[in-house]
Amino acid sequence: MEFQEDIKNLVKVSLLASISLGYCYSVGKIIPKGPLSSPSIPLFRFLSLACFPIGKSIPGKNPTHRSPFNYGIKALLLATFLKVYHDHGDHMNPMIAWIFFAFSVYFFLDLLMTISSIVMEFLLGVRLDPQFDEPYLSTSLQDFWGRRWNVMVNRILHPTIYNPVRIMSARAIGHMWAPIPAILTTFAVSGLMHELIFFYFTRDWPTWDTMLFFCLHGVSLVMETTIKKFVNVKWSLPRHITAPLVVAFVLVTSYWLFFPELRRCKLVERAFEDYGAIAKIVNFVV
Repeated sequence: MEFQEDIKNLVKVSLLASISLGYCYSVGKIIPKGPLSSPSIPLFRFLSLACFPIGKSIPGKNPTHRSPFNYGIKALLLATFLKVYHDHGDHMNPMIAWIFFAFSVYFFLDLLMTISSIVMEFLLGVRLDPQFDEPYLSTSLQDFWGRRWNVMVNRILHPTIYNPVRIMSARAIGHMWAPIPAILTTFAVSGLMHELIFFYFTRDWPTWDTMLFFCLHGVSLVMETTIKKFVNVKWSLPRHITAPLVVAFVLVTSYWLFFPELRRCKLVERAFEDYGAIAKIVNFVV
């Protein structure tokens, strides 16, 4: 019943957003344009690019190319992890259960975004960047947050939060130290946005654990970049050592500060309800 109510709300919000953007598109068509204005784009492409967190692929900056075999393995692991978590999650060690759930969410989102990208490319003729670029291969926190995890959000926060704060900070403390407040502010804004999302789910006063999670990672990233800046050594640990360390740090800190908030919002249960609904739809179509 709750899932059906969520679907109704999603339809209402999507309809209102489409009507509002349709109005903006119509007004833009009516008002005369200057000679230097960008050419108009089709309505469907405008609605898609405006409504969804997607961006065109930038030539020369494409993430790692992945074969269909890669996605097949992820689909198999997703099905396995979901089955194990669903059947034995209540009896598992909480940390192990969180690892299963976290990887399940990543595999599901990666596959969903890939399918959506294929559909958008077919409908719009525009190649889109994937939202994830194998985050489990990250060699550092900078690599994880900056290039591999939720790439589109990073591209939004960089010009809107990071760059303005860095430019203003450079006037006060110099260019060398300006990235520090920029990084901390960016992670603080991200933490506030997540707290707001959880508030919409629960309507309860926030615990600020999620905010602490992002602030902790912001401070850790500042320490990492500062050490790299002052210890100018070309030698570095191999990927097979650094990648597990980065993933372990992310999983442990998220289990400590992020996972309790997910449980408080009952997002795990809702996620499995959604997975079940999607499975029923797929079975019906097939």
